[in-house]
Amino acid sequence: MRKTKTIFLLAFCCFGLVTHVCSQQNQITRADFIEASETSRIKSWKLSRRLKIKNEYYASDKLTQVETTTTEFIPPDKWHTVTETKIGKKVSLIEFITIGKDINSKKDNGEWRKGGSGFGSGSGIGNIQNEQFTVEKTKFNNQNVKIYESISIYLNSTGQKAYFKISKWINNHDLLIKEEDENGLINPSKIVDHQIEVYEYDPSIKIEAPKN
Repeated sequence: MRKTKTIFLLAFCCFGLVTHVCSQQNQITRADFIEASETSRIKSWKLSRRLKIKNEYYASDKLTQVETTTTEFIPPDKWHTVTETKIGKKVSLIEFITIGKDINSKKDNGEWRKGGSGFGSGSGIGNIQNEQFTVEKTKFNNQNVKIYESISIYLNSTGQKAYFKISKWINNHDLLIKEEDENGLINPSKIVDHQIEVYEYDPSIKIEAPKN
């Protein structure tokens, strides 16, 4: 898997195009990719959902940190987020309950306190040298889905050639059911961080203000 990915990315970087890995994968435009992403985002905000995210961080080809987050949402403004972070043998836990503008948080199963922020903001990438967008029809968990994929080749902050790959599994109802993001270096081939998101819609969820 790692070797195949390296060849794939090097080909993209050197020749400015990506070889189709199967007959169903077709090139699309950036606008097509953004439209599919935005449509699924708008529809998802109307539904209660549970999102599970796993982040893996690497240094010198070694897994150094694992972060697992479960977020539950009830429209229009109820959130419950639990994040567990493992660094070596150290494990930390942080939890947020947000109802409207009222935010409560606690760390490592301590007492609830007012304030905090349960949401982070991602950082973009700059110095993009090349991009590729594709779509592929397939099945996931017995559902017909389309995998929208983007790969960007860019120069990172240290001037190294790097890649950022986003894959979105979107079902026939235009709902995002899985996303996988990967950031890494091309030469030498290294994964810097890897994230998987899995969505579940209309689950049985109950979110209430916490009580100590």
